[in-house]
Amino acid sequence: MANRIFSVSEVNGYVARSLEMDPMIRQIAIRGEVSNARRYASGHWYFTLKDDASALRCVWFLSNQKGASARLEEGDRVIAQGSLGLYLRDGQYQMNVTQVRADGVGSWYERFEQLKAYCQERGWFDEDKKRPLPAYPRTIGIVTSPDGAALRDVIRVAHRRMPWVNLLLDPVLVQGEQAAEQIAQAITRLGQSKECDVIIAGRGGGSMEDLWAFNELPVVEAIAKCPVPIVSAVGHQTDFTLADFAADVRAATPSMAAELATCDWEELREAIARRQERMTAAVRRLIDQRHTGLLQAQQRLDQASPTGALAARQERLDQYRHRLTQAIARQMADRQADLQRLRALLDAINPMTVTGRGYALVRRADGGLVTDSAQVQRGDRLRITLARGGLQVAVEEQTIEEP
Repeated sequence: MANRIFSVSEVNGYVARSLEMDPMIRQIAIRGEVSNARRYASGHWYFTLKDDASALRCVWFLSNQKGASARLEEGDRVIAQGSLGLYLRDGQYQMNVTQVRADGVGSWYERFEQLKAYCQERGWFDEDKKRPLPAYPRTIGIVTSPDGAALRDVIRVAHRRMPWVNLLLDPVLVQGEQAAEQIAQAITRLGQSKECDVIIAGRGGGSMEDLWAFNELPVVEAIAKCPVPIVSAVGHQTDFTLADFAADVRAATPSMAAELATCDWEELREAIARRQERMTAAVRRLIDQRHTGLLQAQQRLDQASPTGALAARQERLDQYRHRLTQAIARQMADRQADLQRLRALLDAINPMTVTGRGYALVRRADGGLVTDSAQVQRGDRLRITLARGGLQVAVEEQTIEEP
């Protein structure tokens, strides 16, 4: 057993000093392929240099980037110059880069370009074959890892935007030797099942080799030949795979894929409400217009209708009848007054009227009226009419007066 026990800090410090004192690695140039490169807001670059067997973490501080293009792309083949050291806090061995220069195209990127050209020759990337996504899908197929954050993001966004949508997961490996075969088979199964209206295939971000399964030919071919529209959601916004070129729609992230594959039901509900209001207002305006037109037509019909003319003539006839009735009544009243006057006059000259005052009417036997004693002779029979009744008499004596 060792005589002395060291702390972690003491050991890391010793290793760091040993690296600093080693002349071989104090200034060293290393050839490798850039992977998982990220530039932070501070301007520092953090990336990995790798070859077929090993990987080395690197940091390129902003202060060492003067005069350099300071741009690293995934798959770049570079020669990095700097010193090796130890990051004391994490105990991580890394290279502090002072200079980076290009060293041709990396093997991963070269393989990527070869596969891309192969797919383009077969028309798997043709734009005229891209299909639009359904506006209101009922079922969305998902091809991804059941344990990854990509699945959680898709579920969260899809259920927020369309709570009624069905999500059908076909779980697969998204990294490793068997990943490409599983992904291709899952896409084929979902496409042939006739259950899905759209499929989302993807995973979270990573280095080029982490995403390489989505560059494999079986996956690209399955996407290109799938009968259902596919949204590719591989990696982050800056990551591209051949699956992105073959898919109908490429999403920058899995969350964005869920956005593209669904509609916002709140916006849909508001749009439906606005359209309903416009339709209701349009129907009301149409009804008002039709009602106004109906009234106008009814007025014209009434004016042109025989019924209207007959009603007008009937009204005038009633007026004439009323005036005629009034005129007749006035004439009858006038005639009645004249009759009363004539009756009064007749009564005044009626000989029978004076009989009431003791006078009598004398007639001969032949009915002639006797007004002069010279009209009769002694022995003639006469009829005397009184106010009430009459008398039959014979003339015994007459008195004749000179005119």
